[in-house]
Amino acid sequence: MHQFLPPSFRRASRRGVVTVEMAICLPVLLAFLFFLFEFSRVHLLQQTLTEAAYQAARVVKIPGAEAGEALPVVEQVAGAVGLRDFTVDVSPAVITEATDFVTVTVTLPVNSNSWGAPIFFRDGQLIRSATLKTERYRSADF
Repeated sequence: MHQFLPPSFRRASRRGVVTVEMAICLPVLLAFLFFLFEFSRVHLLQQTLTEAAYQAARVVKIPGAEAGEALPVVEQVAGAVGLRDFTVDVSPAVITEATDFVTVTVTLPVNSNSWGAPIFFRDGQLIRSATLKTERYRSADF
């Protein structure tokens, strides 16, 4: 029956279908794109925190270093991508010649560093740490 209709009538009957398809598909497509952008941003945050913790641990593991020297290193690495409101914890807090391992933990709230609503993260923060053996040699080690 459709073949017996004039061409102008056939085109006019399809105009509403395109509008309805667009109204259904466009929000789904936009939500998917937002989801991809948000997860790529969070992945960037995770990798930056991992690198910041590792670089800070490398600094405090050398002889003569103090735990407070980790913060400027984390600020430099995290500042490169604009992270803010992070906290840095160095364990042990006092590094002595007897210290064998140093752990640097960086905690970042997702709320203040996400581009959108961080609805995919229940606890609301990312935590990354790095543990390295110190370079403080004791005479008993030889």
